[in-house]
Amino acid sequence: MNTGVEYPDNIVPGEQDSYRKRLEGLGVDQAKVRSYNRQLILRYLREHGPAPRVAISQNLDLSRATVSSIVRYLIDQGFVREGEKMRATPRGGKRATEVHFNADAGYIVGIDLGRSHLRIYLTNLAAEIVGQWPVGAIRQLSRLLAVFTLVLRR
Repeated sequence: MNTGVEYPDNIVPGEQDSYRKRLEGLGVDQAKVRSYNRQLILRYLREHGPAPRVAISQNLDLSRATVSSIVRYLIDQGFVREGEKMRATPRGGKRATEVHFNADAGYIVGIDLGRSHLRIYLTNLAAEIVGQWPVGAIRQLSRLLAVFTLVLRR
């Protein structure tokens, strides 16, 4: 059941019902709800791995139409991709397609700054280190700027 309630970031799948009940009847901005549902689906795929739309729908308590619409948007944006079709069930019916989180859809720059060292990290959206560059001394600002230029052009 999708009541159109926006949940805070610390609400995890399965705990939405109590939050919904407390906020029932309050006005909600549909754009915020859609944005939250996109984040919820992305977080689910990142944490649980590939899943068919029906499993996403059931586990997050979202309608199948909502999940399909959001997944279509996330595919267009490059944040998720479709995998292979799954095996048919003995009952037949349409074969489900797994949806995969695309960890390389974006990158995060991190800086480890200590008293005598500086290290720059580049990770993908799954927090896997893609590259790292040590910068010997903090006063080597020109080298730091050159590394940032390389990172931003990636």
